[in-house]
Amino acid sequence: MRNTEVVSLSIPKDLLREVEDQAKRERRSKSELFREALRQYLLRLRVASAQGLIAARARGVGLADEEGAEALVDEARRKSARTRS
Repeated sequence: MRNTEVVSLSIPKDLLREVEDQAKRERRSKSELFREALRQYLLRLRVASAQGLIAARARGVGLADEEGAEALVDEARRKSARTRS
């Protein structure tokens, strides 16, 4: 049983020519290039979603930016140093 599906899509002719040229340069099939492009696109979406969740979580604990994160780390280090001495 095949693990792939055949799909049909419409793309502008100039984009298709670019894909064909790139496939030749890389000695890969157009299908491989399209699969890779879709994987990269979906990965970017997942990363952006994760970044959004992280940012929301950071705001929830009072971290608005990198400076806030550094201040929180500095505070934790001072507390840790006090408990050790």
